[in-house]
Amino acid sequence: MWVEGQGGIRVNQYLGYRYDVDGNETYNYIKYRSDNGEEKQALFLFVNQQAQSEFVRAFLRWKKQISQPVPNYRLPASQGVQDTQGRDNDMNPYERPVIDDWKDKTTD
Repeated sequence: MWVEGQGGIRVNQYLGYRYDVDGNETYNYIKYRSDNGEEKQALFLFVNQQAQSEFVRAFLRWKKQISQPVPNYRLPASQGVQDTQGRDNDMNPYERPVIDDWKDKTTD
């Protein structure tokens, strides 16, 4: 979780969450352990209920993730554009003849 200009909290630093409502204000407290081992709390304050609900959804999504990132690639398929397996609608440049002279007009 990252707050611009303030820093971030990694999932493995997370210790707990609590909230409090005062009138139309919602206070969200996230307890975490800093890099030097000190316990700290981050406060997120919302007056707008829609913003509060979006924050809670994003927070729960963040909390469920694992601390190690998952690689962003398909397995066991090829990693390059040279093997698109029919998904390129016949537009793969690797399957076209080489253009020797770029000044030659190839389209109408």
